[in-house]
Amino acid sequence: METKATGVPRAAQARDRVLRAAMDIIVERGLDGVRLAEIARRSNMSEGHVLYYFGTKDRILVETLVWSEAKLARRRRGTIERAEPGWAQLRVFIGQYLPRDYKDPYWALWVESWARRHVAELGVPLRATAEAWEADLLAILDRGTEVGAFAARLPTFTSRLVALMNGFAVEILERTVRRDDVVELVMEQCRIELEPRTPRLRSPKR
Repeated sequence: METKATGVPRAAQARDRVLRAAMDIIVERGLDGVRLAEIARRSNMSEGHVLYYFGTKDRILVETLVWSEAKLARRRRGTIERAEPGWAQLRVFIGQYLPRDYKDPYWALWVESWARRHVAELGVPLRATAEAWEADLLAILDRGTEVGAFAARLPTFTSRLVALMNGFAVEILERTVRRDDVVELVMEQCRIELEPRTPRLRSPKR
């Protein structure tokens, strides 16, 4: 059934209220503050009604991540499109990927959700969000190569770059490194691998 005001199915509206409430709680209180009763209260629903749509709290967390990632992806792509192809776009991507600080609610949610990736029904949407990030990275690299900003890269570059950022992300969350330093370290590694090489001129023979 759709509402007359929006044309959006009531079930979709109800689910959206739950996801929005869960994300608001995570931003305000962190993951430890997420309680089913509080989600239900903010959604103006009963706990039973919330579970009717999602089944478990784990499912709520994973779907909240997917829901929030979709919003972040639209914002990220808009910011990338406004930057110069090549190094500027790559820096935007790296800045968007890494945690803002040790309290970053989106990364906290990602870590918590990723621990549930082996559950089949939860793992599929999690992998889809990771693939969306990789697709954006590949688009940046391809465009940068087209305009001559980047040299041809090894096929393993993207997976190694993501692994590098994931490792540094953990250190940011643990407060063992400064975020600004990490951005520069990641950019430095990218330059080592992607900077076009100037052909070395041969000395004339005598």
